[in-house]
Amino acid sequence: MKLINIPIQTEFILHPPIFVIEKTDNIFYKVYVDGNIGYMSSAYLKKQLSNDKYTGNYLYQTSLKYSSGPPLRTAPSLDAIKIKKCPVNKPIFVIEKTDGIFYKVYVEGTVGYMSSSYLKRQ
Repeated sequence: MKLINIPIQTEFILHPPIFVIEKTDNIFYKVYVDGNIGYMSSAYLKKQLSNDKYTGNYLYQTSLKYSSGPPLRTAPSLDAIKIKKCPVNKPIFVIEKTDGIFYKVYVEGTVGYMSSSYLKRQ
C-alpha cells in the first residue's frame, strides 16, 4: 500500500474525487485519491448533507435489478478497488455512462462506479 502525504492547503475538496474506503478512528479516514491509497483527516473531507438525494447533475435515478448489492468501485474496471457494497432499496443516481459496461453513480453518500448490468433500465 502506498501512503500519500496531503499538504495542509489542498485542492482535494474540489478535485480529484476522494473515495473513503473506511473510517479508521475519530479523526482519520483511509481514502483513495487519484490512484493512491492513504489516510486523510476528516477536517479536509466535505461531507454530503443528505445520503439519499444527490444534489449534483445526473442523467437519471434508478435502482438495483437484483436483491443483492454489487460492489461500488473507485474506477470503471473490475480490477478497481471496491469502495463498499451497494445497499439494496436505495436510490441510485446515474451521473455518467463511462462505457458500455460501467456507469459513474451516486448511492447513499458515495460516488463510484458500478456495472450497468446491476441497474434497472431507464
